[in-house]
Formats: sequence, C-alpha cells, structure tokens
Amino acid sequence: AAEKVGLVMDDEIKGYWVTACQSYFGDTKSFDDWINYFNAFIENNPDNYEEISRDINVTVFKAIDSNKDGVVSVAEYKAIVTAIFPDLTDDDVEY
Repeated sequence: AAEKVGLVMDDEIKGYWVTACQSYFGDTKSFDDWINYFNAFIENNPDNYEEISRDINVTVFKAIDSNKDGVVSVAEYKAIVTAIFPDLTDDDVEY
C-alpha cells in the first residue's frame, strides 16, 4: 500500500510497525483474545499503562510518518488506511 501512494517503507519504518503490532496485538488471533490481552496489559501495569501506551503510540506515529517530518501527510494517511482496508476506493479513503 505504501508503494501504491509513492511512499518508501525502509527497514526502520518496518521495524516500527513490527514493534507497534507486537505491542498492541501480541500473539492474539481473535477479538476476544485481544480484549483479554489488552485487559491483562492494564492489570499488569496499573501505575504506568498510560505512559507505556503513549510510547507505543509514538512508535505507531513514527511508522505512519514515513518521511519523518513530524506530520502525517495525506499520502501517509492513505498508505495506512489502504493497507488496513484494501477494498476502499480513493473516494472512501479521502472522505
């Protein structure tokens, strides 16, 4: 999807994605598994889960901001949305 909108996915960006996905989803295979994983994360980190979540979100932002300018451009937004929802039309994505 990134190449489709002219973005480069280098090893650093791929690494951010791997870290973010592992942090958010672990080894879950279903929505129920993910809910249990997420609830356990909060229970196991009651004093700092917000700080950890912020760090994970910074990693996700770095993965989306592929040109590293500190802003998610329309092209970067399209790349992530079309990767997650490949059947959307350009009109759907831009809406």
